[in-house]
Parts: sequence; C-alpha cells; structure tokens
Amino acid sequence: MLPKLEEFDYKVDVDSNMAHKSLDRFTEELFEVLEARVKAYRYLWEESDWDVFTFVVTGTDRLMHFLWEAYEDEDHDYHSEFTEFFSEVDDAIGEIRSRLGPEDSLTIVSDHGFGPVHTSANVNSYLKEGRIPERKFRRYREEKPECDKGGIRRLCPGPGSGIPQYGIKIPKRKRLGKPKQRANGRAGRILFGL
Repeated sequence: MLPKLEEFDYKVDVDSNMAHKSLDRFTEELFEVLEARVKAYRYLWEESDWDVFTFVVTGTDRLMHFLWEAYEDEDHDYHSEFTEFFSEVDDAIGEIRSRLGPEDSLTIVSDHGFGPVHTSANVNSYLKEGRIPERKFRRYREEKPECDKGGIRRLCPGPGSGIPQYGIKIPKRKRLGKPKQRANGRAGRILFGL
C-alpha cells in the first residue's frame, strides 16, 4: 500500500503552520492533499468489496480555521479558493454517492461546527517559549475526562486519541461572560496576557 500512497503523493494532513507563513502555499497544499486523498479513495474502493468505507477530509477543518473570513467576505483574496475547495469536496462526495448500491448508505459526519475566531492562542507555543508556567496546567486522566468541571477546558482530543489532555484552571474571579465569549479567546488574554 505504501508504494501506491507514495505514487499519489499522499500526505496525512496539510502543514497547518504553512498558513502562518504563506496562505498561497497553504491553499495550494490543501488542494494537493485533497487530490491525493481522492486518488487513494478511488484506488482503495476498487481493491475490495467493502462493508464499511470511510473517506476523511481534514482540509475543510484546516481551511475554516485559517480562512473563515474568506468564506464570509466575497471580496476576500482567498474567497474563490475557499469556495473552490468546498466544491471539490462536494464533487468527491457526489462521486462516492454515485458508486453506492441500492442497499448502501452514505453518512456524512463532522466533529464540530465553525464560525469566526476573533482571538486564538497556541498553548504549546507559549509553553515552549516559557511564556506560561507549566504549573498553570493540570493533566487530567483518561478515566476522568470531565472537561467542564472546576473550570477545566479541553485543549486536545479526548480519551482514546492517544494525545495527552491538558486543561487550564480558570479561577471564577477571572471568568468572563458566556462560554462562547471564553472560546473566542478572552480567557487566554486574561491568563496569559495576550
């Protein structure tokens, strides 16, 4: 399988850090990764008589994280790239749908919705730079994944993901407004001086 993936120039994901350096290169890579995934799905589809087949697109998530405003603003420099990417995803889904038999089902799932982000903080970068003392973080165990108890906010994927989970303890006196406001970066500005 590896030689085939190499032939398709398959990448597990786009380099999200590229968005901070060159949005042109970032959007190009989004299309390249999607194209390679479509090639891989087409190859794998023909390789077996599948009971369950999963086609995962992460580029929509990456695109919306970095260029949500391009979706909202038709005059934005990257608006056409944004809409074209979703058009290509729609084409891939339509192609998959056309391959389904009468007894097959198509399920489309998203792990979360999207909206504008006004402020964000890359906690790992702040830790690496020593701008946040590590004692401000509490590692919580997989057997106790309650993310919202005691002001703990989930920062990483949950139990079973293999990725350690960390939270930030937000003292009550420093909490602001509704959860949506905190999600837009107010807690980060208070805790980390952002």
